[in-house]
Amino acid sequence: MNDVTKLLENARARIADRRAWTRETLARDVMGRECSPGNKATAVRWCATGSLSRSRVELEATQDTYLLASHKLEGFAERSYQTNVSTVNDQCGHAATLRMFDDAIKRSKMGE
Repeated sequence: MNDVTKLLENARARIADRRAWTRETLARDVMGRECSPGNKATAVRWCATGSLSRSRVELEATQDTYLLASHKLEGFAERSYQTNVSTVNDQCGHAATLRMFDDAIKRSKMGE
């Protein structure tokens, strides 16, 4: 499995449970306050981008790997909703966000 796929799968797994997902900020703590997505001690909910950022730290992924993974998410947002990752996350909802990751993971595995 390539590094981009690993990064995407790790980020998706973090927010697969709706209770670990959030909107309109990168991450939230247990009280619902905004916090850094990379903070292991406080972050308990993430948006798509925040989860990808947290995975980058967790997996020690390179900047290039992170950018390629992010680009795959953006591709789905553009093709499916004519918008960006943040809008899919914040306005289209949890199911659409997971579909965005699923599409990016599939394309990454196929080498696209």
